[in-house]
Amino acid sequence: MAEKHSAVVEGLNPELRDLNTLLAALQIERYETSAYETLSFLAQQMGHRDAARLLRETLREEQETAKLVLELLKASKLHWTEGMAEDAASEAPRRRRAA
Repeated sequence: MAEKHSAVVEGLNPELRDLNTLLAALQIERYETSAYETLSFLAQQMGHRDAARLLRETLREEQETAKLVLELLKASKLHWTEGMAEDAASEAPRRRRAA
């Protein structure tokens, strides 16, 4: 399945491939953030204050990384949406004729 996904991604234009990579990175960062939130909560509940502190520190780092990836996504939006808007505009007359 991963090979099939890889083949699909390889067939994308560079902008969409970059978008796919950034979206995957954001998904991973969100998953890691969730895991560190849970682990720090459990460590605190179990009385492991030092471990909880370290886990919260790592959580903040993961949140910062997710924020940076999201900023990259927002910055890249201008490039990949331009092509999509042009495609949509060229499709509109065809849809009206077909209706």
